[in-house]
Amino acid sequence: MPETNIDFQHLIQDIVQAYPYEVDEAVLVELIANSLDAGCTEISVRISAPEGEFEIVDNGRGMISEEFVHYHDLAITTKQRGRGIGFAGLGAKLGVYLAGEVVTETRSARYWGSSLWRSRGRQLPWWDYTALRTLPRTGTRVVLRPLPSSPLLDVQRVRQLVVLHYGPLLDPYLSGIYQKAKVYPHGVRFRINEQLLGFEPIVPNTLERNRHEFALTRGRRRQPIGIGYFVLSSREIPEELQGIAVCTFGKVIKRDWFRKYPKDNERITGFVEVPSLVDALNTTKSDFLKSGAEGQRFYQFYREMQRELGEWLGRIGQLVAHPEPTREAERLEKLVREILQEIPELQTLFATPDRRPVVLPDPAGDPAVIAEGGAQKVRGTVGGSGGGGAVPVAPGPEHAEFPIVDGEGEITAARRPRSVRFGPHVVWAEGGNERPLGWVDADNIVINKTHPAFLKAERSGMKVYHDLLSIIYAMLEHQGEGENQLPLLNRFMATWGRI
Repeated sequence: MPETNIDFQHLIQDIVQAYPYEVDEAVLVELIANSLDAGCTEISVRISAPEGEFEIVDNGRGMISEEFVHYHDLAITTKQRGRGIGFAGLGAKLGVYLAGEVVTETRSARYWGSSLWRSRGRQLPWWDYTALRTLPRTGTRVVLRPLPSSPLLDVQRVRQLVVLHYGPLLDPYLSGIYQKAKVYPHGVRFRINEQLLGFEPIVPNTLERNRHEFALTRGRRRQPIGIGYFVLSSREIPEELQGIAVCTFGKVIKRDWFRKYPKDNERITGFVEVPSLVDALNTTKSDFLKSGAEGQRFYQFYREMQRELGEWLGRIGQLVAHPEPTREAERLEKLVREILQEIPELQTLFATPDRRPVVLPDPAGDPAVIAEGGAQKVRGTVGGSGGGGAVPVAPGPEHAEFPIVDGEGEITAARRPRSVRFGPHVVWAEGGNERPLGWVDADNIVINKTHPAFLKAERSGMKVYHDLLSIIYAMLEHQGEGENQLPLLNRFMATWGRI
């Protein structure tokens, strides 16, 4: 009987506090994730409120002996970045924290075993092998007894949570894509107390006012990165299903508006499946990492989604319109660029003006290809000289095609130093009094001119101060997790004070 020399309560509490929802919900999410990673085609949940028992069984490949040992070890996870959406045994470990006792049985082609895992105070010193053998085929079975008030003993709530977190697997459009792409070749069925959950869209076809199916691509080669759809319903959608669900392998990671603010957001929903973001998941699978290579991949996807969602909202008259640039905006943009020169931490969002090497068409250059994305125009199309017309180069605020040196293209280009303009565009828009001071929309910072604080600042002659506060608010909110952001706020405003 192996002993685990870890302060179980302290370790698990740290994990539990990272979830944006209650631990009961996290147990269900993690147990299903483990079942999906095991390649199952059916997940069955049995709930007996009178007995106070919750059971989940899958028909996946089960665990071998070594995996079953690791399953019980708090210091080990067999999860590898980019390999599935589960963390080995995390659902059961959370279950021990929640219920105090967990029974697990697993059967694979090479192993059949079971265990009783019991918490004892702050420590988790023992788990015991048992003789339990009930599985008729390969798979894993987990049983726990939560408190009577637990949502895990509420059949209706468990059904809602399955749809909330794994709705793509029950969506007719996306489930078909998962099967065609061999992600889940035979689909995944859910049963709760023997009742099969049907394959139904969030918005019934009869209530769809507008539907847009799309495939997200990147670059001129149109490398696929995601697929999904948006729907405008004729009726209000349940609040927890509003917004666009970002999914990896059928698991909803988060719902997001991508800093777009539709006029009727309570009637809009959708999904986008992005398998490549699986290696950017945080531990709780409720958000994505925002730093390093994973963060760069996430922000590339985010910008493409902003464009896709924004274009659709614009076509159906749901987008808060951005006015044309003004002289006031140009002066404010220049001021922001001066401030950002002193704050390198924020230059990853909007870099400062500088003379930098960019890729220009050049007959004597290296093989290159044409990509597309954010760009700006600079002078210099002839052999790296300053002559010629204006051509687009990356990066920049406008969507355009531009060359990239890659060693195998049909055109030629070279890196040449040019003075390029960086930094955000500033616009003012009517966002409503319940929306934030400002937000980042691609290369725009949108200041909400109908926010109560904006209106008061304008009346009091403090508009510039309010605009700058809104801009740094939008930047820090866009930057997301990371170091303490209050010092950055102070440095931004202090730098302005010294200019």
